[in-house]
Amino acid sequence: MICKKCNIDKSEEEFAIYKNQGRMYKHKMCKSCMLIRAREYYQRNAKEKRGYYWEYKEARLLYQKIHNQEPGVKRRRKEYYRKYSQEHKVDPKRLRHNKLISQYHITLKEYNNILVMQNGACAICNKAETSRSKSGTIKSLSVDHDHNCCCGEKTCGRCIRGLICDKCNQLLSRANDSIEILQSAITYLEKYEQNKIIKIA
Repeated sequence: MICKKCNIDKSEEEFAIYKNQGRMYKHKMCKSCMLIRAREYYQRNAKEKRGYYWEYKEARLLYQKIHNQEPGVKRRRKEYYRKYSQEHKVDPKRLRHNKLISQYHITLKEYNNILVMQNGACAICNKAETSRSKSGTIKSLSVDHDHNCCCGEKTCGRCIRGLICDKCNQLLSRANDSIEILQSAITYLEKYEQNKIIKIA
């Protein structure tokens, strides 16, 4: 297939496909030539488009400021958002499911199975979650994972260790998941308890 711009015979893979009225067609210009043409077009028109944007930016901002000061605008906007949110309600379970998949690579069903295995309590302190979110509702148990495998909030799904409460999650986080630091803390507390018994005796 010959490109109409560079007049070089190239394979069909070098030509992009586009759809028109339900039918698929191949561009007569190869991908390389289309890219060059797009860059040339941008260089020719970039200054005009940017100039237009900056020329009227102050006017737009001034209009928005004046419009927002008009009586009833904020109330109408608030009413519109409230009505829109009611008409387009999203299932909270679906949101939770999507977040678990995107962040931890587990489904809501798998999360609930782990929660049942832990009897609905934290895997470390064996207590239910007591921390509350900004809205005042009790938080769900946090998904704990091995940060040596996946550093950050997102995980591969294979390094999940269990579900823990917010306090225990902060405990591991501040100790950097170090067994040595946590063991040293246990030794420190045990030493204090022993000294307290000796003093009492």
